Amino acid sequence: MDFKIALSQIARGKASPVYLLHGTRTFAMQVVDALRKDYVSPEWEDLNFSPVDGREGTAGDVVSLARTAPVGSGKRLVLVTDPSWLRSKRADPVILSYLKAPPDSSILVMFQEDRPNQQAFVKLVEDMGGLVDCSSGRGSVSELVKSRARDAGKDMTPDAVWALVGMIGEDADFADTEIDKIIDYSGDDPVVDVSHVEAVGFGHSEATVFDLVNAIVAGEVDKSIALAGSLGLRNEDPRQIMQTLAWQFRTMYRLKFLMSRGSSADAAAREAGLRPFQAKRFLSQSRGLSKKGIASCMEAILETGVALNSGLLDDSIAIETLIVRLRRCLAGGDGRPTSGRRR
Repeated sequence: MDFKIALSQIARGKASPVYLLHGTRTFAMQVVDALRKDYVSPEWEDLNFSPVDGREGTAGDVVSLARTAPVGSGKRLVLVTDPSWLRSKRADPVILSYLKAPPDSSILVMFQEDRPNQQAFVKLVEDMGGLVDCSSGRGSVSELVKSRARDAGKDMTPDAVWALVGMIGEDADFADTEIDKIIDYSGDDPVVDVSHVEAVGFGHSEATVFDLVNAIVAGEVDKSIALAGSLGLRNEDPRQIMQTLAWQFRTMYRLKFLMSRGSSADAAAREAGLRPFQAKRFLSQSRGLSKKGIASCMEAILETGVALNSGLLDDSIAIETLIVRLRRCLAGGDGRPTSGRRR
């Protein structure tokens, strides 16, 4: 079930006694906030809303908490993030027992970003109507930023929405932080427009990263590293740079894919959600590149991000290392070092 359907059901008073949320944290917390608003008494919220770190709390701890009667009026809401039993291939018998007869006085919510394994208790939650996909689908981020602007009493122009989404892609968690900065920057202005987004937005212009990709595609490694260095001097987070790089290569791949299926360049650009000037740049940039090469670049960006987040790669050399690997990918390899490969 999509998180929007879950929100609609909660608003109609039809909440499930148990939820298993997976996907984007921002959208998952919208479901949690809706449950808090409609089912937890504000007067007793400090006592009846119980967040639990699933990496530390056991299944027994969680079940014991969920079976504890709420204080005063309303229900008890137990939120478990990253529960260990979702990563196991075997259903935890304690959780399984709870799901077969959950108390009416509590709502148990479990959340992790990854899609859960197909286990017995996952099927039970799904049968209850509590398995909710909170992924960032196409258009979700646009709706999110427009909604946040409305909540702040501001209108956001379509071009401003497009500019922000174009810079960050469909990353709802990142958009959630960026829109706050943009709203604050807009001050007393009743309308958030492109100038506000460009002044704050992603922290670096899409054009700068586009130039970086251009240099990589052209095989100009030295220039690529120099451009990356200029971003570094502006204190850019390498993770954010990689997010924009990923969006650029995903867009090129989508154009290639659509055109390989018979779409014209204009039709492919419209399907990819590109404005005419963007489409012209991307079509020019991807000319001569293979889908396989672009796909290898996307994989390289993903793997570099994992290495960076896990501490296996230092921030200071992450982008430079990635540039070299992307060039190898576009030259026909997978970008990995040749030493240590299986023969």
